[in-house]
This record gives sequence, structure tokens and C-alpha cells, in this order.
Amino acid sequence: MNIGEEYSNMYWPFGQHIITGAKIIRKHKNLYPIYITNHGCGPDTILTHYFKKEMGSKPYLHIEVDEHSSKVGVITRVEAFINSIKNCDNNDLLENKVEEATEDNLSKKLRIVNEVKFDNKLQNSKDEIETENEVIIPYMYPYSNILKAFLERKNTKVTILEPVSESTIEIGKQFSRGKEYFSLTGLISEVISKVKESEKEYTLYLPTDEGSETFGQYGKLIQYKALECGRKLNLEAPFIEDYLGDKDFGLEFFKALVIGDLINRLGESKKEQALDDLIKAIKNNNISDSYFDKKLEILNSEMLKENKKKLLIVGESLVVHKDYLNNNLIKRLMENYDVVKQPFAEELYMLYKDFSNKRNKTNKQYLKLVDEAKKIINKANLILQEKSPFNKDIDSLNEILKDKLPNYAGGSGRYRFAKLLTAENVDGIIVVSSMYENTATILKILREKYKEEINIPVLDLYFDSNINKNNEELIETFTTYL
Repeated sequence: MNIGEEYSNMYWPFGQHIITGAKIIRKHKNLYPIYITNHGCGPDTILTHYFKKEMGSKPYLHIEVDEHSSKVGVITRVEAFINSIKNCDNNDLLENKVEEATEDNLSKKLRIVNEVKFDNKLQNSKDEIETENEVIIPYMYPYSNILKAFLERKNTKVTILEPVSESTIEIGKQFSRGKEYFSLTGLISEVISKVKESEKEYTLYLPTDEGSETFGQYGKLIQYKALECGRKLNLEAPFIEDYLGDKDFGLEFFKALVIGDLINRLGESKKEQALDDLIKAIKNNNISDSYFDKKLEILNSEMLKENKKKLLIVGESLVVHKDYLNNNLIKRLMENYDVVKQPFAEELYMLYKDFSNKRNKTNKQYLKLVDEAKKIINKANLILQEKSPFNKDIDSLNEILKDKLPNYAGGSGRYRFAKLLTAENVDGIIVVSSMYENTATILKILREKYKEEINIPVLDLYFDSNINKNNEELIETFTTYL
């Protein structure tokens, strides 16, 4: 059975098997599934939604297991499920309902609204975005503002979504089925809040990557959730790796992101003016080398050298850069500490580097662009010196992982681990992520193996939609120790 057209970006082999199995079961009246998932498994948080969609109205038993699971409880649930099937007097009616809810009907709707068919090729999708539809992009300051400016150079109407907040997170929680990453719940909240009350047609522009974390499925899943609300939502999900070689983005976009990272280091009173100047330069196609050099000098002069303890924030990118997803704890830390967030351009540089090493070794033009991106970061380091948030030796990020984590893809896991291992001139490191994020769990286990190489105190913080005071207490204890 071919699921490629509808699930063309289903990069988990077992996910392909589960979806294929669900489709087969749905078509056979005498088959009823028992679906077993793992507690705190990232892929399962996505696949449970797909599985439910595939089943339509057909009953199934979902059992989540962990190391504490009792076989007695499992047996009881299975027996109850079997009895419910035996006692079902409306199998004919049920089958009719299942047929009405078959994926054939739903996938037809999705193929209509999913103009890109999720092939994620930036070059192939440029014409699609140049429509009358309003393009919406998630909030992630200042990078969403930069992306908006580049997209608008193609005469596209772009709206940055309102950031998720205490009042809108409930919308995302309505679509939750268990242990979804908080970053996903937040994105669902932002998108559905925008589209649910409007008859307009929107295109969600959500860049993805070629890793194996859940993020690559966010766009597809959000599109399904919009459809559940009765709203058409087109999806544009280009690979981030393709940006560097694209003429509409390329090195100009990378330089703008480097400037965005430095704007994040400014005081609150200076950020907006610096960003406005950058946006104006983007719109005027003026991100030249001379502009970049001049901008670095200006930002260096405006960036005060803080006589405070310095904290490095590393982790899941959306949680690092979206205030509500970290319960505004990072913002509050800035009042008393010199807080350095992991630079987004540096994270992308390592993504580009990994892509060139593993998938693009023969593309000399791409390799040349990666080298140019390295020079851009080196120039920022040269001018800003100790004020720079970037590693002094940018290639040390790759070098240190050769014998530690050579083959990891997804969640920027290699970058996050390398940034932590190479950190210097900071007093403490705070690692932030969604609760149950697989990459954070894996990296913490690896960190224990190499703990002797980490001489800086590290604090792990996990976030979900149930805001509690525990993280604040952990920060207070951690900073007191510093």
C-alpha cells in the first residue's frame, strides 16, 4: 500500500508501518486494532493523531506503556475492549460511518488545500506562495520579522501570528491527546486562533528540516487540525537546508539572521530601532557586505559589556526563543544576568554543515556557500570579540562531536550537544525543552557519559502547558549556587 502521496514526509519507518496497518484495518470489517505506544515517545505523540484520523469512527484500543505498566491492567483493558466489540449491535451502521470517514474523503480535501503536497522543495514551491492567499508564519522574534521581510520581497502578503499566550494556549490543549511537545501545542494555538473565525484562505509557511524529530510533522498535523475546525489551510513547508542555495534567500538571509542574533543581545530599548533598520535594508535589497560590516560596528557600539553573571541558554529552538513556552523565565533572568541565547544563525550553520557533509559532498557550489557562511560568523566574532554569542572557532562544534555524536539528525541535537560541550566564558548553562522531548532526553543521557568534560554548571528545565513553580525554584537554587 502506497501512503507516499499523503504522508510523503513520513520519515519514521515504523510510522509508515503503523499508518499502512491502520489503513488496512479500516477497510476490513472484522479487524479492530489494539494500538500500543510508549510513555513520553515523541513520534507517538504525532502518530496517535494520524492513527485516530485513519480509524475514523471505528473503535480501537490505545494502550500506553512504560516501565511501571502492570500486565493485570493491560489484560483488563483488552478484555473490556473485546467485550465491547462482541456486544456491538450496530456493526453495519458502524461500518457505514467508517466508510464515510475514510481517508479517501479526507485526503481529497487535503490534496485540495495542500498545494505543495509536502514535497518541501523550495524551488518547486515558489510559484505556490505567490497567490492571493494570506501567508501566515509563527512568531519567533526577531527571526519571524526577518523571514517576513524576505517573503514580502516576492509581493507576498505575510502576517506574523500573535504569539501564544495564557489566553490562547487552551485552544491548542483542546487538540491534545496526551504527551505532545509544548512547542507543538503552542504552534497549534497560534495557527488555529488565527484561522478558526475567519473565512479567508490562509497558507501556513512553516520551514522544516530533514531530521527525525517531531518538528518535521508539525505543519502536516496543524493542517489536519485546521480541517477538523472546518477551515482550509494550505501548507508551505520548505526544507531549511535548501535556503542557503536559494537565490531568494541565500547568504543575504544568513547575514540577516546573524544580525538578528546580535539584536537579541541588545537592551530592550534598542532592539526595535535596530530591527527596523534591518527590515528596511532587506526590503531595499541592500544586505550587502558593506551594510553588514557597518551594521556590525553599530551593534558592537550599542551592545554594553555587562558586569553580571553570564548564562547561556541552549535547547529546543522554539522554547528558547518563544517567551510563553519557557514561562517567561528567560526574559525574567535578563533583569539580573547577562543572558546569551543560542544563536539561530549558528544553529543553521551547523545544519548546513551537516547537510553538506552527509548529503551534498559533490555540490561544490553548496560547499562554497557553507564556507562563506562561516566567514560571515567569523567576521562577527572579529568585530564583537567577547560580546559575540557565536563560538570563537565555529568548526569546533563539528570537531568535538566526531567521536561523541557523529550520526544524529533531528531537533538540532548535534548543535545543542556541541554548544554545551564547547561553552566557555559563561558562568552557567540552562538547557530548556518541551517536556518529554526525545532529543533533550537523549542528550542528557549522553551528557552523563561526558560529564568530566563539562566544567560549567548545567540546569535542565522542561516545560509543558501545566505551568508550575518548580522551574522557578530550580532557577533560584541554581543561580544562588553560581
